[in-house]
Amino acid sequence: MMTMPWYVAAIVWLAICLIYDLRFRALPSWLTIPPLGFALLWATWRGQIVLVVFVLSLIAFDNLPADVLRLLVALQLVGLTAYGIASAPDMLPLTYAVFFIWLAWARNVLGGADAQVLLTLMFVFGAASLFPIVYLAGVQAIVQWARKKSTFPAMLAILAGFSAYTATLL
Repeated sequence: MMTMPWYVAAIVWLAICLIYDLRFRALPSWLTIPPLGFALLWATWRGQIVLVVFVLSLIAFDNLPADVLRLLVALQLVGLTAYGIASAPDMLPLTYAVFFIWLAWARNVLGGADAQVLLTLMFVFGAASLFPIVYLAGVQAIVQWARKKSTFPAMLAILAGFSAYTATLL
């Protein structure tokens, strides 16, 4: 279990990410890659090496032809599901969270930096930290659709959702 200073540090980091997202509509790699690296190391230390390998393979397989990529991802997902059912049921929500974050990125629903931030939060704070984010991103998407805007800064929903999640822990 992470202590409250980690949550506060994450909120400050997300606020900085939001400023960049609103100002430049992009996040610099130095703001997302090091925290993701830390999160992957943290997950490895906690025994989630299988998920770390899954994330790294999704990154490595990205440039393969679409048919090959779909087959490899499907095989990995089936294997991870079988492994999760057999020996690590608590890993299943994280497995599917990784998959759906990757799928949203692959379908251009999320930007690469947004996906990196979500993976970082998930690996450090758990899959439950994503629920308020997903809810608020849906609300934000509906508002943007009603305003006839095609894109929106996902970092707004990520910061608000993670802040709401942190508030529930107080």
